[in-house]
Amino acid sequence: FDAVCDLIADPQRNIFLLGGRVSDCLALMLSIHLKQIRGRIHHLPSNPELWPDYVLRMRKQDVVVLFDFRRYQKSLADLAQMIHETRQSTIIVVTDKWLSPIAAHSSQILAVPIEIGTAWDTLVSTAVLIEAMIVRVSARDWDATRNRIQAWDALRLEPPDGMNERPDLEGKRKT
Repeated sequence: FDAVCDLIADPQRNIFLLGGRVSDCLALMLSIHLKQIRGRIHHLPSNPELWPDYVLRMRKQDVVVLFDFRRYQKSLADLAQMIHETRQSTIIVVTDKWLSPIAAHSSQILAVPIEIGTAWDTLVSTAVLIEAMIVRVSARDWDATRNRIQAWDALRLEPPDGMNERPDLEGKRKT
């Protein structure tokens, strides 16, 4: 977890994110938060015809975060193999205990529990993982994060109240 967060927090790296037909909403959630924390964040579109544009931008030092859970999506595994073979970017897969085929091309694997004893799997644990990652990445350089959020909000039409504050460990607001 720490190694993954350190990779994602490194402002010299581009971060590319994508998930499967169900899990892409989680990749999008992470990318939205990361874009407010730092630059160089790219959420790939679901259309594989548009992927070459992103793959051509990838450098060896960049990071690709892929979300893939059972009923694995072959196109994501093919994408991971292509990136591994042609760009040598660091691939991180967020998957389940059975491990997506993407794991064969990944340098980091985050396996989360998805079973809940029904016909459906849950992605709640993945959402918790993402929130923990957001906290860890933003805390790595809180001053830079705060400055980026303030600049981001200054460009929004209606910035939220209290954005100059952050909670301390007791839940109180600090400025």
